[in-house]
Amino acid sequence: MAIANPSNAPATVRIDVTALDGTALGVSSPISIPAGGQIAAFLNQLSGLESVPVGFQGVARLTVLSGSGVTAASFRLFRNERSELLATTTGPLNENAGMPGHLVFPYLTDSTGYTTQFVLINPPGTQTGSGILRYWAVDATPLQVDALKLGSIQVVPFQGFATPHTHVVMNHTDGGVLTSIIGVEGQIPAKTLRMFADAQGDFDPGTARSTRSGVALANPASAPVSVTFQMRSLDGTLLRTSQPLVVPANGQVSLALNSIPGFESLAAPFEGVLTVTSNSNQGITAAGFHLVNNERGNILFTAIGPLKEDAGATQQVVFPHIAEGGGYTTQFVVISGDQANTGVLSFFSEDGNPLNLTLAPR
Repeated sequence: MAIANPSNAPATVRIDVTALDGTALGVSSPISIPAGGQIAAFLNQLSGLESVPVGFQGVARLTVLSGSGVTAASFRLFRNERSELLATTTGPLNENAGMPGHLVFPYLTDSTGYTTQFVLINPPGTQTGSGILRYWAVDATPLQVDALKLGSIQVVPFQGFATPHTHVVMNHTDGGVLTSIIGVEGQIPAKTLRMFADAQGDFDPGTARSTRSGVALANPASAPVSVTFQMRSLDGTLLRTSQPLVVPANGQVSLALNSIPGFESLAAPFEGVLTVTSNSNQGITAAGFHLVNNERGNILFTAIGPLKEDAGATQQVVFPHIAEGGGYTTQFVVISGDQANTGVLSFFSEDGNPLNLTLAPR
């Protein structure tokens, strides 16, 4: 877990760990985070949590004891068959579904090297939940749980019950080796969604470090929905507008960017913002995916959107963890809203001291 304190005064937090059945597994000692500072540690490295048993699955809940608020990110790390360390984010959970929210995962796959694990977690203060998990194939036919192939998930609470927080981890195995673990949060349908997308190098022949982007859409409504894609470069230049694409009722579409109707001639290299707009009254959900060829000939995957558009006009946005060195590099992308923005990027070390970084453009 990585926790950052963006304020100019120290903050103190506590972490409670519970099993998925609600059993308490441990409570950390108060953790002090300096003004502008950050901590990053495995759970069992935190005082009070050293004895949390290996082999547990559960929930880590962070509570601010003093200070004006913090940001946090959690990570799931996994050793694959080559003893390589894989990582994906696993939170924080999306806690805005409310009651009776309808969460949708726009992509589900369980075949050709992929497996999917999903976790439902009650909101704070909720003891029990009741509802339906619906699995739909791409053509909107129901999927049996023992025969999952490709589709979407809908999490629908019964009347009077709160929507559980929902997280999915997708694994991809290539040649018997786990190469990617991908965390995706459930979404509330929306009319417009945006995500970063890029293409670099010769991806199809497997050139090392070449990249491509893909997108998955799910329509949770009982009527078809027409969507339009628009791709702009990072400087705002319009690169392509797609032809309308129809997503069936309760159906799903997943495709590479260069397979979108009207995007076939969008050649690498490019990077920018992909906007997906519903042309109908109902909303959709979407997930972006970033693919890269590594030096071993494997394709690695990560989820890359949609963007969180709720920061507002004056709020600061904080990333609780960056890493540069020791094999890690960090790329970050700043994307404006409808109007031009201006502001400051501030970088801080773990102890809250300013970091002077030399930024290298792609």
